[in-house]
Amino acid sequence: MTDDGGHFVVLEGFAPFLKVFRRNGSLRAAFLRSGDGPGEMRTPTALAVSGDTAILVLGGNGRTAVYSLDGALLHEVPALGFPGLAAAGCGPDWIVYGPRFQQGGRSAQWLHRVRFRADGALSVTSAFPDTAVTSRLAGGLAYGGVSTPEPGVLFRHTLGRKPGVLAWPCGNPEPHLLPASGPGPEGSSAAAPGAVVMSADPGARALAGLAAVAGGYATADLIFGNGTGNDRTEFILVRGGRSSSVQVQGSYMLWDGKPGVGILAGTRYPVPRVFLLSEADFVSLF
Repeated sequence: MTDDGGHFVVLEGFAPFLKVFRRNGSLRAAFLRSGDGPGEMRTPTALAVSGDTAILVLGGNGRTAVYSLDGALLHEVPALGFPGLAAAGCGPDWIVYGPRFQQGGRSAQWLHRVRFRADGALSVTSAFPDTAVTSRLAGGLAYGGVSTPEPGVLFRHTLGRKPGVLAWPCGNPEPHLLPASGPGPEGSSAAAPGAVVMSADPGARALAGLAAVAGGYATADLIFGNGTGNDRTEFILVRGGRSSSVQVQGSYMLWDGKPGVGILAGTRYPVPRVFLLSEADFVSLF
């Protein structure tokens, strides 16, 4: 969502990859073709919005670009030097989540402050070292990167040995790790801390997003059932150092949250839909 909640941006798996919708659901713009030329990208992997004007999109081929809400290309670079799995706007910068591996080892830095300078050059500062526990990097949209009003950013970090939610206030030189939110009362996670679930066996969990709420954040985990329509979603709300959880029937994802604006959620069944919920209605679930 844009900061004012007036627009939301969807990254899809087919071209045009980016679609900008007004709050009432009408389409404002559709752009980003498939290819290797200017204004084109192959297999885009992550999306971020800064303020009310700019969109960052990361491509699986390493290309990174910034667009206006109407699709004008503002910046473009061929590669960041690491895979971008999720991103969020942070003042004049972008914060990108993804491993920059150290030469000859599994140690990586996971958060990167990216700034496009006026002369077109790129400045990247990396932080938060952790050891990777898997070489398979799934698409980053489910891990989530969201902006907070402090201002700052939050990311779900699950691919290292220190799982939890990463927080990076925009004015701070370093990010910090918030404690991992545990599973709900009806079961335990099917994976060890830091592991990635690659199966969809009944009871297995998959990450299903992150949203900022006033005074904290919420996460979502998908719990697979025996077939389509039997899945459950567990939402976990963390505020004031305390967490609470609730499970609902169906498969849902948390895409974004802006305190005072709303919670952006989505579902794929029976058809793909995006919902903008009031924060009060979402919190009332708990």
